[in-house]
Amino acid sequence: MTDVQSPITELWSEKDIDQAIKRIAEEIDDAYASQQVVNLIPILTGALLFGAKLVIELEILSPGKWKVIPIMSSSYFNTYESTEPDIIMVRDFEKRLDMESPCLVIDDILDSGLTLYRIKELLEGLTGQISSIAVLVDKTVNRKVLIGPDYYGFSLDEDLWLVGYGMDDKGLFRGLNFVGYVQS
Repeated sequence: MTDVQSPITELWSEKDIDQAIKRIAEEIDDAYASQQVVNLIPILTGALLFGAKLVIELEILSPGKWKVIPIMSSSYFNTYESTEPDIIMVRDFEKRLDMESPCLVIDDILDSGLTLYRIKELLEGLTGQISSIAVLVDKTVNRKVLIGPDYYGFSLDEDLWLVGYGMDDKGLFRGLNFVGYVQS
């Protein structure tokens, strides 16, 4: 049997990630303390694991405050080059949003910035309010647009291809319980 994790070098363990998510949740809960409802917009499929754990931590801190309305988007399409993202919203997305409440976009990683920039722009156009961004990893190299996260777990200034905890290599390694990088 082949060890499928052998081409992966671990950067952050499951324990590191859990601690980062708890910290992010506390920061978000504090920032939105005066809000009755906050729209959480996880970007699937990357934000699947990070978003799920973050929503759980937020619900522990302030039950019944967080409205989850996911969207799908991708800008990689089984390549290592970022392209203009496709954004897929559920039917009646606008009707599901609480238009009087702020939006927090959740994703696994902020790298080129193209996807998060377009989604933030879209949400702000729909709601007329500024949207915030929470990511597990803020990867600052190769950023193509001027955007940064409001909340993040880890920062990376190296050009590494990350996998695990929602991040993938052409659809693989997304479910790893740690974040690592693919060795070239």
